[in-house]
Amino acid sequence: MRLLVGSALLLVSSAAFAQQMDRVFADGMDGNDACIDPPGLTRLTRGTVTYPAENGSVLRPLLNFATVWGHYSATDTEVDWPGRQPSSPIITMPRYSYVALKFTVPEDASGLFGMIQRTTYSYGINMTAAYSERCGDFNPPNPVCVSVSSDDTGAIPFPSWSLTSDESCKFVPGHSYYLNIMATNPAMAWAGCPATSANCPMGSTNYFSH
Repeated sequence: MRLLVGSALLLVSSAAFAQQMDRVFADGMDGNDACIDPPGLTRLTRGTVTYPAENGSVLRPLLNFATVWGHYSATDTEVDWPGRQPSSPIITMPRYSYVALKFTVPEDASGLFGMIQRTTYSYGINMTAAYSERCGDFNPPNPVCVSVSSDDTGAIPFPSWSLTSDESCKFVPGHSYYLNIMATNPAMAWAGCPATSANCPMGSTNYFSH
């Protein structure tokens, strides 16, 4: 009987994992995107995400936006872009890595605008973020789609985005984009990430509205 129960649980777990991976491949987010790797950096495709709301951590694929900001906790149901509000995940990032998180703006989306704000807790080190239609691209055509937090500017928001305003990074319904994130200076030492630490936390909060 124990063998039968164990086998049944294994089949259920295997089915659940296969279903999750089917979604990843169906969405074209299998980690094989034609990315523009910044010099000396490697794309982080799987890592630890922590949600302060429940102090829960989970190891997740870091391929799409919803995997990170589509959750409020480590155990809730995932929601597609623009995600949950206020989702406040902390991504653990190796210094010499970058993440490229893909999302598609729904065809029927209208009037949305928002931003991802860096948090002062679990700040880690300064980051550069860019929205682009290309994976790993930190130099998109529109300069408002990039934000650079340098040693003397401290915590600043990631680029604001909108479906209507040219003053923000403007998204087109039906188009797919990447949120690309990397350390502005990977060798930087900060209170939340000393020079001896190979990994740095990146705290954030998701805000959006109509």
